[in-house]
Amino acid sequence: MVLALRNPLAVTALALLGCSSVTDPSETVASLRMVNALTDGPAVTFVIDGEHVAERLDFGAATEYATAPADGVLEVRHAVTNTTMLTLPLSLTAGGVYTLLLTGSSSGVVLMVEPDTESRPAAGNAKLRVIHVAPDAAPIDLYLTEPGSTDPLLWLQPFEYLTATPYRQGQPGMYVISALLAGTDEVTRTHTLQLLDGRARTVVIIDGGNIYVAFLDLSDFL
Repeated sequence: MVLALRNPLAVTALALLGCSSVTDPSETVASLRMVNALTDGPAVTFVIDGEHVAERLDFGAATEYATAPADGVLEVRHAVTNTTMLTLPLSLTAGGVYTLLLTGSSSGVVLMVEPDTESRPAAGNAKLRVIHVAPDAAPIDLYLTEPGSTDPLLWLQPFEYLTATPYRQGQPGMYVISALLAGTDEVTRTHTLQLLDGRARTVVIIDGGNIYVAFLDLSDFL
């Protein structure tokens, strides 16, 4: 789910306040974590149904999971002036687990909501997905090098802004994610990470300056 709102105020950062892990979601709440991928602006605060759930999270940072009403109203506020910059109703599945990504720029705020895996990979397996929220990056193709291999395999071409790959299940070990300029052999960035047995990971692609990208590693709720 992607929501785009034009906004004249500057937006940029968030920080965690009072968030806690969720182990037993009820019939009326969901589990959320928030990622700040805005490319400019001040610190922001996330408020759901009047409760501060995250504030002063810098660009390229993420909160832990927090409990929130599945049908609550989300506000994004300027952390210094407390001005409301964005207000919208959430429509989540009760008991679900989600990543909310704030992206775009101060003149065009975009909220992307992605459901996270709710099942642990079977023993001997791990899960990986990638989410692209880098609005200023050049078009890219996504490649993945799996454990024990030196041959990058094409994962998604092109890998577009506001797109998430499906979860990919494979053996635990060291993986290399490569972002290539779309339609070329030019590598703009690579990212190495270790997938653990029975765990799931999300890698978020954010702006890294000019045509380049940067990577943010997240451990998914299990």
